[in-house]
Amino acid sequence: MKNYVLIIIVSLWISSCNNYKVEYDENAITVASFNLEWFGDGIKDRNERSDYDCRRIAELIVDTGADIIGLQEIENKQAMERLMKFLPGYKYMLGETGYIQNPAILYRDTVKVEFVENYQPMVVKKDRTRAGLVVKAKKGNFDFLIMVVHFKSTSRYDSTEQMKIESYELRKLQAKVIRNWADSVYSNTNEKDIIIVGDFNDNPKRESKVLSPITFGGEYLFLTDNLGSCKNPNWDNIDHIVINRSTFKRFVQGSVMMYNSYAKYEDYEVEKISDHCPVLSKFNIILPDND
Repeated sequence: MKNYVLIIIVSLWISSCNNYKVEYDENAITVASFNLEWFGDGIKDRNERSDYDCRRIAELIVDTGADIIGLQEIENKQAMERLMKFLPGYKYMLGETGYIQNPAILYRDTVKVEFVENYQPMVVKKDRTRAGLVVKAKKGNFDFLIMVVHFKSTSRYDSTEQMKIESYELRKLQAKVIRNWADSVYSNTNEKDIIIVGDFNDNPKRESKVLSPITFGGEYLFLTDNLGSCKNPNWDNIDHIVINRSTFKRFVQGSVMMYNSYAKYEDYEVEKISDHCPVLSKFNIILPDND
């Protein structure tokens, strides 16, 4: 455990990518997470976007160099199609939460992706929490299971102390569900490589320890917990990439970064992109398959 953590602390390069295109790496798979903030179908959207705005979002996604991206807050298929017309060479799978905000997997057509399930146990309270999206992915010699999640937030709508406490409790329940799922996959299937990406609405370094069920025992690692928010570097990052020990063997040291759209675009432009920034990490696809 000590060596596992030490390697990350010493060699992990935490960066904000400003004003440049990340070089695409054919010898690795770049995994990302990006919350698109109420990305709608163009009909009475909470955050209205024109085709020009959708094109800019697509350009940002391409500039990250990511092979596979877990998206959050997608309204429906029609919303994804608005984005896809500006993303030739990409495909997607949309999850179903039974709610207006859904997860999705966006991926280059050089990556093989198979739908596994909408993971309903993540709905720990109906109409307050969302299901996860699970797919199996492969590029080169690296195949893995990836789940896209969007944990319960603590927002301005949690207007009483009791509601705030409940939001923490719901997130912790979701963290337990994630841990149980990942442990079960590793112990009861042939798949040994697990990645979880998404908006966790929390950070494992916070004193509340809401995400401790995932990190307990050191089997799972938040690659992104040292990143600051792109909106304010004094805030904790809440968008994460989580891996297990087996996947860590393929982790490319120094590859974790946040693509800082706030540094690249003007404020009025960012408002039409998202109030989140993509987080990225690379994994080796040349090493022999381990499962």
